Amino acid sequence: MRFSAMPLFYFHLREGGHVTRDEEGRELPDRRTAHAVAVMSARDIMCGELLLGRVDLSDRIEVEDEKCERLFEVPFGEAVDFQR
Repeated sequence: MRFSAMPLFYFHLREGGHVTRDEEGRELPDRRTAHAVAVMSARDIMCGELLLGRVDLSDRIEVEDEKCERLFEVPFGEAVDFQR
């Protein structure tokens, strides 16, 4: 049993048809903070992919609450601003 004032959020990575589940989660103050963490996580993963010469903008971070209910998702393509 958990005794915490902050909610728990899970950040699952969906790459193509494969999902890497976050089994630990993170305690964060609110959904807004969880969204910011998801965006930064997507950007961090894309940095590694870019070094390998491959970035799939359809990959995404799916965020669930501690009841395993999906709250939102952050597609990689929405985590960056492309400019020409």
